[in-house]
Amino acid sequence: MPLDPYQLCPCGSGKKLKFCCAPLTEVMEKVQAAQDKGNTRLAQQLIEKQYDPEKPVAWACVAHASMLIEQGEILLARQVLQTLLKQNPEHPAGIGLYAMTAALTGKFQESKSVIYNVFQSGAGLLPDLASEVASAVSAHFARQQCWMAARAYLVLSMRLAPKEAKQDCFYELMSFDANYAIPYPFRSGQPLTAFTGGDDAEKKEDRKAHKLAELGCYAPAARIYVKLIEKHPENALLHVNAGLCQAWDGEEAQAAHYLNKAAELTEDVGRAVELETLSQLMAWNCVEDRAVPQTAHYNVASISKLMSILSDADRAQRVTEQQSNFIGDWTEAGYELLDRKKLDNDAEGLKPEDIPLVIGEILILKETPELADEKRVVITGESEERLEDAISLVKEILGDKLQLEDESRDDSLPEFANPGAPREHEAFFWRWSFPAKFPAKPRMDLFLQKWENLAYNEWPGKPQSILDGKAPKDLPADSVRKYAAAHVFDALAGQRQLPLDLPRLYEVLGLKPLPTVKPDDEHPLSSLTAMQFNRLDYSDLGDDDMLNVMNRALLTHYSQVLEKVLEELLEHRPGCEGKFDRFRAYRTLSQIAVFKNDEAGALRWIGKALDEATKLDDSFEPVFEWKVRKLTVLLRDPHRAEVSELIHSMHGYYGAKIPQFRQMIENLQSDLHLDVGILTADAAPATNEGLWSPDQPPAGGEKKLWLPGQD
Repeated sequence: MPLDPYQLCPCGSGKKLKFCCAPLTEVMEKVQAAQDKGNTRLAQQLIEKQYDPEKPVAWACVAHASMLIEQGEILLARQVLQTLLKQNPEHPAGIGLYAMTAALTGKFQESKSVIYNVFQSGAGLLPDLASEVASAVSAHFARQQCWMAARAYLVLSMRLAPKEAKQDCFYELMSFDANYAIPYPFRSGQPLTAFTGGDDAEKKEDRKAHKLAELGCYAPAARIYVKLIEKHPENALLHVNAGLCQAWDGEEAQAAHYLNKAAELTEDVGRAVELETLSQLMAWNCVEDRAVPQTAHYNVASISKLMSILSDADRAQRVTEQQSNFIGDWTEAGYELLDRKKLDNDAEGLKPEDIPLVIGEILILKETPELADEKRVVITGESEERLEDAISLVKEILGDKLQLEDESRDDSLPEFANPGAPREHEAFFWRWSFPAKFPAKPRMDLFLQKWENLAYNEWPGKPQSILDGKAPKDLPADSVRKYAAAHVFDALAGQRQLPLDLPRLYEVLGLKPLPTVKPDDEHPLSSLTAMQFNRLDYSDLGDDDMLNVMNRALLTHYSQVLEKVLEELLEHRPGCEGKFDRFRAYRTLSQIAVFKNDEAGALRWIGKALDEATKLDDSFEPVFEWKVRKLTVLLRDPHRAEVSELIHSMHGYYGAKIPQFRQMIENLQSDLHLDVGILTADAAPATNEGLWSPDQPPAGGEKKLWLPGQD
C-alpha cells in the first residue's frame, strides 16, 4: 500500500514523511510489502542495503537498529543508533531505541539521562516505545533482584503504554505480584506522600519530586528529598520518600539507609516495622560476601560411558525433570552430586544428618543441531567453592576411565550475573537428595525436623551482619528491628517455599502481635501494601469487600492469610454463597495443609469437598476428582492400609468406566512398588480414551481425565 506523504514518517521523528525521509519512500513500501507477506529475510536485506554509516538516513538507522535488537545484536544496534544521534541528537525514536539498548545491556546507571529523556519527552510522541523502554529497565532490575525498582518500572510501563497495550502490562504486573520467588513485602506498591510541613518553596519542590517520580525519573526526585531532609532531619515522611525514590532507582544501599531512619522516626509501629523490613531486605541484597551459582563446561570422549559411570556411582543420584528445575527438553540426563553415599528407596530409621546434601549437579546436553558447537557436559554449583567440590567429585568418580576435557567457565557480563545469596543464609537453605521413589511423607517429616530446629532454635541466636553483628533474640524487647528481622526471615523462607509459622517465631522472640489494620476512607482496601494486607482485620468488611480480599489473597498466596480468608468465606460468610468457587477454595486449603505437612487438615478439607460434590446433580466427575486428590495425599505414605482400601474401592467403581484410571494404578504399582492385588500380568492394556460419564457409553467422548497435579 502506498505511503501517504503527509503521514508521520516511519522513522519516528515526529515529522511528516514528505519533510523527513521521503527519498526512501519506495524502499519503505517494499519493506512493508515483504513484512506483510512474512518475508522477513527480504525485508532485512532491503533495510541493510539502505544503511550507510557514512551518510546515515534516519529511517534506515531506526529500521536497522530495530532489526538488530530483535536479533539480539544489542551492541551493534547501539553503534547504528550512535551514528544517527551524532547527526540528529534530538531524534525521538533514535533516543528511545538507544535508551532501550542501554536497558538491555545493563547500562542503566550510566545512561539515565537518555532514558529519562524518553520518559519525559518521548512518552507523548512514542508511548509504545517509552513503555517498552520502561519494561526493559524493569527486566534489568529484576536480574539484579532489585525488586522495588523492577516493580516501579513495570507500573511506569503500564502508565506509558498506549491503550491497546495496557492490559498486557497489567497482566505482567499481576504476574510480578503473584511471584513467590520475590519476597512478599516487595509485591505491592508503596505510596509517595505529599510533604505538608514546609514553606511554599519546599512544597513546590515536593510537587516537583512527585512529578519526576510519576515519569520514572527517580534519581532527581530522590535528590530533592535528600535536600529537604537537610532542613528537616527529623521528618519521617521525607525519609520515607527519599528511601522509596532511591529504591525505585536501584540504589538499594542508600534506600536501606533512609528507610531505616524513617522507621526510627515513625510513630505507627506497624508502618515502622514495614519500613524497617524493606530496609533490611535491601541491606541483605547489598551484602558483598555472596554465594553466586557457577558453571563449568566440558567435552568427554564418550557420553554413554559417562552416563554409565555416573549411574553406578555411590555419590551421584540421577534425577528426573519432576525432581529438578535443571532438567529440560535440552537435557539428556542430570545427576545430583552428593556429599555422601546416596540413599536406598527403602531406607528406614533415618535422621536429618543421614540425608545426603547436594553439592552440585552434572547435566548432559542432548546432541542437537542447535547445540552442535556446545560442550555437552555441564557441572553446576551454588557457589564457586561448591563448583570446585563438584568438579573434584566428578573427577574422583571417573578416575582413569574417562577424562573431563576442554574446560571453560561462564564469563558473563557483571551486569547480567546472578546476584546469588548472602553466605550467611547458606545454612538455612540447603538441598537434600532422595531417590525418586522415596515416599513424600517421611521425606517431609525429616525436612521439618531440620528446618524447625534451624528456624526456631538456631536462627534467633545467629548474629547477622545487617544487625551490626547482633542476633535477633539479642535486640531490645519489642524493638522495630527485632520485628523486622522476623518478617525478613519469613519473606526469605516464603521466597524458597519453606513453611514458617510467623506467630510461633514471634513467641520465640518474645514479640507481641502487631496491631491489625482496618480499612477506612483514608486507607481504602485497594491501597494497602503487602504487609498491611497481611495484618488486615476483615471482621467488619461486607461480603463484596471480602470477595475482593479473597482475590488478592489468592494472587499473593501468603498462606497464613489465604488460609484464614478462605476458611472465613467457606464457613462464616453465607452471603458469599455462589459468588466464588468453593471447590477451588477447598483445593487451595488442602494444598496449604500438605505444604505444612498437615495431612489431617488436608484430608479434612478434601472430605468437606467430597461431601459437597456428592450433592451435585452431575456428581460423577467431581467425586472422582476429589477421591483422586484424597488418594494423592494418602500416597505420601504409600504403604499404609488406607491406600490399598481406597484403590480397591475406586477400582471397583471406576475401573470399567475410566480406562485411564487403570493405567494410573499400573503406574503407581510400578513407580511406588505397591502391591494392591488388583492388576494381573494378563490384564487388558489401558487405552487413551476419554473420561466416561453416566450419560455416555463407557470410554466414549472427548472429555479429559483429571489427574493429580491439575487444578
